[in-house]
Amino acid sequence: MFLIPANSKKSMLIFGLFNTFDLILVSTGIAITLVLLLVLPIDQMLFAILAILPGVICAFLVLPVPNYHNILTVIKSTF
Repeated sequence: MFLIPANSKKSMLIFGLFNTFDLILVSTGIAITLVLLLVLPIDQMLFAILAILPGVICAFLVLPVPNYHNILTVIKSTF
Protein backbone atom coordinates (compact mmCIF):
# COMPACT_ATOMS: atom_id res chain seq x y z
CA MET A 1 0.00 0.00 0.00
CA PHE A 2 1.28 3.47 -0.95
CA LEU A 3 0.43 6.67 0.84
CA ILE A 4 0.02 9.71 -1.38
CA PRO A 5 0.63 13.07 0.30
CA ALA A 6 -2.37 15.41 0.39
CA ASN A 7 -0.53 18.14 -1.52
CA SER A 8 0.80 15.93 -4.34
CA LYS A 9 -1.32 17.67 -7.00
CA LYS A 10 -0.31 21.15 -5.84
CA SER A 11 2.95 20.88 -7.75
CA MET A 12 0.96 20.53 -10.99
CA LEU A 13 -0.81 23.87 -10.39
CA ILE A 14 0.47 27.39 -11.02
CA PHE A 15 1.23 29.09 -7.68
CA GLY A 16 -0.06 25.88 -6.10
CA LEU A 17 -3.66 27.04 -6.66
CA PHE A 18 -4.53 27.60 -10.31
CA ASN A 19 -4.35 25.66 -13.55
CA THR A 20 -3.78 27.29 -16.95
CA PHE A 21 -7.48 27.62 -17.79
CA ASP A 22 -8.11 29.44 -14.49
CA LEU A 23 -5.49 32.07 -15.26
CA ILE A 24 -6.80 32.51 -18.82
CA LEU A 25 -10.34 32.94 -17.46
CA VAL A 26 -9.31 35.53 -14.86
CA SER A 27 -7.13 37.48 -17.27
CA THR A 28 -9.97 37.56 -19.83
CA GLY A 29 -12.41 38.79 -17.19
CA ILE A 30 -9.99 41.48 -16.05
CA ALA A 31 -9.32 42.54 -19.65
CA ILE A 32 -13.06 42.86 -20.35
CA THR A 33 -13.47 44.83 -17.12
CA LEU A 34 -10.69 47.25 -18.10
CA VAL A 35 -12.22 47.80 -21.53
CA LEU A 36 -15.65 48.41 -20.00
CA LEU A 37 -14.17 50.85 -17.49
CA LEU A 38 -12.74 52.84 -20.38
CA VAL A 39 -15.88 52.70 -22.54
CA LEU A 40 -18.78 53.06 -20.09
CA PRO A 41 -19.55 56.26 -18.18
CA ILE A 42 -18.72 55.01 -14.68
CA ASP A 43 -20.02 58.13 -12.95
CA GLN A 44 -23.37 56.33 -12.77
CA MET A 45 -23.60 53.47 -10.25
CA LEU A 46 -25.31 51.03 -12.64
CA PHE A 47 -22.61 51.37 -15.30
CA ALA A 48 -19.85 51.10 -12.70
CA ILE A 49 -21.30 47.83 -11.38
CA LEU A 50 -21.76 46.48 -14.92
CA ALA A 51 -18.17 47.38 -15.77
CA ILE A 52 -16.71 45.60 -12.74
CA LEU A 53 -19.00 42.55 -12.96
CA PRO A 54 -16.98 40.43 -15.50
CA GLY A 55 -13.82 40.60 -13.39
CA VAL A 56 -15.68 39.80 -10.18
CA ILE A 57 -17.51 36.84 -11.71
CA CYS A 58 -14.32 35.38 -13.20
CA ALA A 59 -12.43 35.84 -9.93
CA PHE A 60 -15.30 34.13 -8.07
CA LEU A 61 -15.17 31.16 -10.45
CA VAL A 62 -11.50 30.45 -9.80
CA LEU A 63 -11.52 31.26 -6.09
CA PRO A 64 -9.92 28.34 -4.22
CA VAL A 65 -12.40 26.36 -2.12
CA PRO A 66 -10.99 24.22 0.73
CA ASN A 67 -12.48 20.88 -0.32
CA TYR A 68 -12.46 21.39 -4.09
CA HIS A 69 -9.93 22.92 -6.46
CA ASN A 70 -12.21 25.80 -7.36
CA ILE A 71 -15.81 26.75 -7.88
CA LEU A 72 -15.53 26.25 -11.64
CA THR A 73 -14.71 22.57 -10.99
CA VAL A 74 -17.81 22.26 -8.81
CA ILE A 75 -19.96 23.80 -11.54
CA LYS A 76 -18.46 21.45 -14.14
CA SER A 77 -19.11 18.47 -11.87
CA THR A 78 -22.71 19.53 -11.39
CA PHE A 79 -23.36 19.38 -15.10
